[in-house]
Amino acid sequence: MAVLYFSRALHLNPDQVEFYIFRAEAFIQLCDFSSALQNLRRAYSYEPENSKYLERLAFVLYLQGQCLYELCDFQEALYVFLQASDLQPQNPSFSYRCMACLLALNRHQDCLSLVTREVKQGRATADVYILRARIYNFFQKPKLCYQDLRSALLFNPKHPQAKGLLQVMVDQAKKSLQDASILAVQGKLHRALKRISCAIENNPLDPNLFLFRYQGGKGLVFLKIYCKVSGESLILPRLIWCHSISLILGFSSK
Repeated sequence: MAVLYFSRALHLNPDQVEFYIFRAEAFIQLCDFSSALQNLRRAYSYEPENSKYLERLAFVLYLQGQCLYELCDFQEALYVFLQASDLQPQNPSFSYRCMACLLALNRHQDCLSLVTREVKQGRATADVYILRARIYNFFQKPKLCYQDLRSALLFNPKHPQAKGLLQVMVDQAKKSLQDASILAVQGKLHRALKRISCAIENNPLDPNLFLFRYQGGKGLVFLKIYCKVSGESLILPRLIWCHSISLILGFSSK
């Protein structure tokens, strides 16, 4: 009934800005956000200097976007949140909702660009760094992932999500070490060195990983020189190198 009464009032006096605001509030109570936005935009067009109208307009866009998000209409929700962000670019809440929509749409690269923009604008928080770290980990960029996790822990040294993701990286480092060990025993030295380098990027605080890579690099050079000088089979030097690697693995497991 309120919508009907305000509509009649506007029919009699269409330049009365307050009536558009009142009718917008009535539409909000009915969860008719599209109609509410139309009335708020009309009021704002009459008084563009009124910041309260702009704030209310952005808030209703947020409500509409959140409803669409909960209905899993992520594309439309993203469109609405972007409108709100354009109205109030200084409000990080709208950017965060855009990030959530982009992740739901599997648009990880676009989300990464948006997160990086937030960081460059000086609005980074521990959660923002953790989000970017997760995206970097998704793109298999452990070095950048680790850097963002360290930045997040500077904000909050006890952040549970940061510690959880750090443990994931430690587990990834262990897996890369296992792969490198198998490749080394098989004599696939170049691939082994690549895997151990990946392990180091995931867990740069583990000295045993650096020792493994150092020993692997020495072994690779030794094999090349031995082959070039003697022209003999690589079986013996390869066995010697594999034995040294096994000693390292035994040391690191203790």
